[in-house]
Amino acid sequence: TLYELDSAGTVTSLGGGIQPGEGYVSMAENGVSIQVVDGVNGFYYTPESLTYAQIADTDFESAFTTTFILSYFMHDWAGTNKFFSSDSASVNSYDALFNSTADTQSDRVLATFNFHQQLYVAGRKSIEIWQFVPGSSAFPWQRFPGASVQVGIAGKFGCIVHMESIYFVGSDMLLYRLEGANPVVVSDPAVAMEW
Repeated sequence: TLYELDSAGTVTSLGGGIQPGEGYVSMAENGVSIQVVDGVNGFYYTPESLTYAQIADTDFESAFTTTFILSYFMHDWAGTNKFFSSDSASVNSYDALFNSTADTQSDRVLATFNFHQQLYVAGRKSIEIWQFVPGSSAFPWQRFPGASVQVGIAGKFGCIVHMESIYFVGSDMLLYRLEGANPVVVSDPAVAMEW
């Protein structure tokens, strides 16, 4: 269930349908609507119209993560080496052609995230950096040539943007900060050995 907590501390249920259990959800917003994905389904809530609904577009695929970038909601395509996006300026409309493959390494896409209007597509073996190129093809995102990180993430929720930097737990269980496309270890090796 999605809840709203207002400034007076009042909790209001906005709607259900989210997969029950101990799993996490990912949320993103575009200034008008909030999108929620749970690894199986996608939902959206638009406060102005009080609309809460499941994304019914048959071109929406199962996703664990959502991020908003340059008028698109971007997602991992659960269990594959692909990622996909909504139509431009839409929280609930998808096109079957708006997807691509992360192909730097042969691994599954675990997460997508936005940093300075660049799309980061993260797998267990690598992280690719993609840019928006309008009019370039049906899918307006292209990988920066040579811009990939040769360390992947430990899990789909193992990345965070903090103080203008990207931090992530690598698949080798070390904590990294990205400097451009260069991963810099910031964890204490002794602590990492305990993980």
